[in-house]
Amino acid sequence: ANRYLENYERALSGFDAAASKDPSLNAKEEAGKIVDLLNKLEDSILEK
Repeated sequence: ANRYLENYERALSGFDAAASKDPSLNAKEEAGKIVDLLNKLEDSILEK
């Protein structure tokens, strides 16, 4: 899990791979949540 915290592109690729193997995992939705969280984090950093 820790390596995913450091490499977001790889984490998102992992979600895509999971989605192709098992669509019921809602991997696209989970990847979207990661992107949304990263956008919020970026906005927070830029506001300071």
